[in-house]
Amino acid sequence: MEEQDIVASYGHNYVGPVNQAIPPQGESRSDFELFQSLAAHFPFGPDFKRSVEEWLTLLTAPLLRQGVTLEELWAGPVRLPGAPMVPYTDRKFATPSGKFQFMTEFNRPSCLESKESYPYQLMSVSSYEWLCSEMTPAEQDELTVIRIHPKEAAKLNLADGETVRVISNVGATKARLKLDSEQRQDTIIFPRGRWLKSGSSANLLTRDIVSKVGNGAPYYETRVRIEPI
Repeated sequence: MEEQDIVASYGHNYVGPVNQAIPPQGESRSDFELFQSLAAHFPFGPDFKRSVEEWLTLLTAPLLRQGVTLEELWAGPVRLPGAPMVPYTDRKFATPSGKFQFMTEFNRPSCLESKESYPYQLMSVSSYEWLCSEMTPAEQDELTVIRIHPKEAAKLNLADGETVRVISNVGATKARLKLDSEQRQDTIIFPRGRWLKSGSSANLLTRDIVSKVGNGAPYYETRVRIEPI
């Protein structure tokens, strides 16, 4: 909210503006300013000493060469020139056979917990209510609502709306229980995004490792159990 920028994203073929809503608050500094200050301590520092507009002109050069202007990018979202509306309409894939291939081999992480001690697979998915961890401090006072199948809740003698503790072999966190009959019985749905200080964060349950598939956070390589508080 404090920066002027141009941003792209995964999942769609648009590039658009980030319009500054407020000036930087207090002593806060943007990543851009921090990197420029750090670069000043190295021999290559002068190369980094450019304005925001100069950097964005360099970074958007591939788009500018295709006829898009900075004025258009500042005005609103611009679709990438030449991007297909639907990928792979020609049915050709970059595989040895030229066909789509399903993953047939997947080595499970050797450090996964036993199903006896941790019976549920943690599914920490994105929430429809917020984007990543962009929540206000006031929202950190609320517990994350997690979903479990009613039959599993009955086994654990847990009721809808109850406050529970979710435990993995590396940590624990609190959450509010919601019964969902459409949920898999071996899975806990725990929306990610709340900060560590909320005491209701999925990051308190996951290891500091990189996932074997996707090279991302290991949100789907953690097993948990649930206990009443």
